Amino acid sequence: MADDKRARFKQWLANGEACLHPLTFPQRELWETSLAPPADVSNHICCVINVRGLISPEDCMASMQRVVNRQEVLRLSVLPGKNGPVQLIRTQREPVMRFRDIPSNSSAQAIEELALGIFYEPFDLVQGPLYRVEVLRRAPDDQVMVFTIHHAIADGWTLGVFVQDLCAAYVQQRTGASNGLAPVPTSYSAWGTAERAFWQPAELEPRIAFWRSRLTGIHRLWSVPDEADVVFLPRRLVSQLPAEISGPVRELARRSGATLFSTLLAAFQVTLSRWTGAEDIVVGTPVANRTRHDVRETMGYFSGVVPLRGQVERGRPFSEHLRIVHQSTV
Repeated sequence: MADDKRARFKQWLANGEACLHPLTFPQRELWETSLAPPADVSNHICCVINVRGLISPEDCMASMQRVVNRQEVLRLSVLPGKNGPVQLIRTQREPVMRFRDIPSNSSAQAIEELALGIFYEPFDLVQGPLYRVEVLRRAPDDQVMVFTIHHAIADGWTLGVFVQDLCAAYVQQRTGASNGLAPVPTSYSAWGTAERAFWQPAELEPRIAFWRSRLTGIHRLWSVPDEADVVFLPRRLVSQLPAEISGPVRELARRSGATLFSTLLAAFQVTLSRWTGAEDIVVGTPVANRTRHDVRETMGYFSGVVPLRGQVERGRPFSEHLRIVHQSTV
């Protein structure tokens, strides 16, 4: 870290303008076990929002400031420390919001290319902030807002919270409210502190024993290249089940007494087995990890991945495989 940055951070801490917190458990997973380096653009999350109606840059900036004041992750950066990275959270910070005029007849493909350029722009993890907003203006009443945020401070749930907060802040701004958005019930750093306090050895040991018994002996379905050969190129895969397929799948789930999730998981396991020839299949499924109501309005990286293991026997009827999958996942 450059000496001028180090001196500035020390001054912030001494003046009470910032504070340090350990990484949360999800953040540690990102830094310690993820194949992609934290600074890699594959850790960026992008959201594109169409905005119709007359809006002014001044109102947008003021509204964004209200959101930044409420959500501490928008004032967060990550510093290297003697014992590993730490969060630096500033008490105040100006919003990062840019505006760009584009041709009124810009195609969807042209806008996507602009959004990708914004998405690929790297973040300075030390200096922060770890998000950016750019408003592409096709007309005074027709805008596209591109929101890019680092996975270290966000997950899928976070995007919904951001949209809700920004809309509420804009209403406040237009109606002349001066008190700002209400504080979140629990901040991201406070949640991280509570998690560290809860997950002590007495709580961890029985769970470690359970997962060790569940995951012992698993094998990768495909080989992983050496780290030096890994190049992380973000790709987008959009997939959906057409109505002529989704309807029968839902009916199969209903007749089998299973959830739609269990039915799709069972089908995915069978598909992976046919593709790879393996019978021992482990599928990771994301979970929101927001079991506490007091963090549902908080932006941050809370989510995790739960590994689900299943045995696919070639001669077993699918209905029987579905029954076993449903019993093991519900």
